[in-house]
Order: sequence, then C-alpha cells, then structure tokens
Amino acid sequence: MQISSSSYGPIFSGRIEEMTCPLLLALAAQIPFTGELNIDGHNVQHALSYQDGSLVGMQKNYGSLSPNMADLDERERIGLFVREIAELFAIRSGEFTFSWREHIESPLIAPERLPVAFLLRYGLARTPDPFLINFLFQTIFPYPTTIKINANQEVLQLMGGRAEDELAPYQQGQTVIPDRIKDTTQQALVVLWSLFLMEADHTSHITPLYENILYTLQHIPIDGLPLSLEPVWQITPIDGSAEHEFITDLDDMVVEDHTHESLAAFSLHDPVLPEVEIQLAIPPQLHEALNTQETISTLLAYMDTWHASDLFLCEDKQPAVRVNGRVITLGLPASEPQHFKDFIGQTLTKTARER
Repeated sequence: MQISSSSYGPIFSGRIEEMTCPLLLALAAQIPFTGELNIDGHNVQHALSYQDGSLVGMQKNYGSLSPNMADLDERERIGLFVREIAELFAIRSGEFTFSWREHIESPLIAPERLPVAFLLRYGLARTPDPFLINFLFQTIFPYPTTIKINANQEVLQLMGGRAEDELAPYQQGQTVIPDRIKDTTQQALVVLWSLFLMEADHTSHITPLYENILYTLQHIPIDGLPLSLEPVWQITPIDGSAEHEFITDLDDMVVEDHTHESLAAFSLHDPVLPEVEIQLAIPPQLHEALNTQETISTLLAYMDTWHASDLFLCEDKQPAVRVNGRVITLGLPASEPQHFKDFIGQTLTKTARER
C-alpha cells in the first residue's frame, strides 16, 4: 500500500485483500476523511463520498444507485446506502483508493446521518459473504484474549440487536475465547476493534499494523511522499496462474506445488498467519496437555484456532500444521510412539484395533 501526492491532496491506495472493505470504512471515519473512496472489485466499482469522516454519497459502476435518486428523500437514500454496504463487504479482492478533496459538492445525505458503528455492524450482519466475519474475528482474536471495551452507550445502541447485553461482560474485562463466541457478538467485537474502542492484554500481529496505518494517515508527512505502508492482512489473491511453492521442513515430506486451482481452497476464507503467530497461539495449557493421554486429540482441537487444514504427526518429529498451504512446524515436543497408541486406544473399537 502506498501514499502519494496529487494536486488535490494525498492519495492512499492498495489492494482490498490487504485491508478488507470493513476496515476501509472504519479508517475513513477515523482519519477523518474528506474525499472519494473508490473500491474497484473488478466486476463492480463503488465510489463513496466522505465529508469529515461521514458517508454522504455513493455511486455504483459509475452511476447512481437508483435511476430516480433525485426523487428520493433522505431516508430512502440512506436505505439504499445501507443495503449497498452489505454487498460491498462481499468484495474480496481488487483495488482501493482514498483521494482527498477540500469538500464534497452536492452530498446526497447530510453528514453524520450514517454513523460508522451502525454501518459496520449492519454490513457484517447482512453481507452475502458467509466467511467474512469468521475470517476477521479469527484473525483479530487468534487465541484467548482478555479485553475491556471502551464504547459508550450510544455506540452500543447504534450496533442494534442485543449488542448492549452481549457486550456487557466485556465492559469490566472479560476473556474472549474464539470458538465460544456467537456470530452476533463476533460482529460487535470486530466493529469495536476496528474503531479502537477496546483494550486487550495481548493482541494479534495485525493490530499494530492497523494502528500504524491510521496514525500515518492522520499525520501525513506531505514532504515525505510517496511512502509505503505494510498491509494489515497479507492474503494471496486468486488471480494469475503462476505456481506457488510451499516448502516443508519435515524431512520425510515432499515439496508441494499448488497451482491457481489449488489456491482457491485457501482464498480469503483463512488468514495467512506467519510462523511467529502460530507460535504465539500455543497456550501453556497445550504444553501441559501434551504430557497426558489426550495429546493428539488436543492438537486436533486447536486446529481451528490456528486456521489449519491439516495436522502432520510422525514419531520422533515435532507436530506440524498446514496453514494456507504452508506446512509449519509447531514449537512443541516431538511426537512419541505412546501418543499414537493412546490415540488409537481412545478412538478405535477393540475389533478395529485388532484388525
């Protein structure tokens, strides 16, 4: 992602898969942004107009959202915008550009009529992409994290539903256990994270990256342009047919070449976690469980936390998992013959074991 200059002001651009559309809207509100946010999803293009961080206009495919937009009152226009945001959130790849302007001419709705907390929650709840909220939540909270939310009652009410009740435990401090949070609570927590309305005892590796982007956009060093920014997410887009090589450090495994078709299985459904993130996602209790008869069962249970598609076990070698095509050796003790005997004893019937 890069920030460059133009005669109108700075331009911030990059790929959607480096940020995701919900995060783009959250950034626009917090900068606060005045100008055009263009999102090109290849098959569909959106132009969102912002005035001081508030969404005041929207076009789709270089035209109005409705052929009779001029005849609609503000309430009806807001309804069109909100419904379109849900569709916008389903865009998985493409390009985005923030182009600053001094002001927006002829806004379609008044500033602050569509609060960002409401837009984000609605978009996450209604998007046709069934994988989006799980992807965002599991990346932000890859392992149990104690958080305390700082949102006031107004923000909680804007998110609608039972947000106030569901988030009440987190106002005093509560541990988020990723696989035990229902979808509606996940949506609300992602919104609050994106708006920096929570504190956490430890965070995912993407949090400081996101903070750096926001800080840079709020303090753009015009004299230092152009400059590059590290993406929040590093998701491999599914375009092109080049082969991608994933190398394992397990001696008895073969290097695998995945083409465009095989990469489709990974697309945007899972975040790409670097090896250090996998290491951080190993809590102390997992190390303790490895000394019991539940070793292999425990590793299987943690695969969702690691976003792993496969678990590799071999006697006298460290366990490994496949995450987005990469086989990553975990920083855990080597598997022992007794582990396999215990697992077989727990999962197979006596008849099956005898066979």
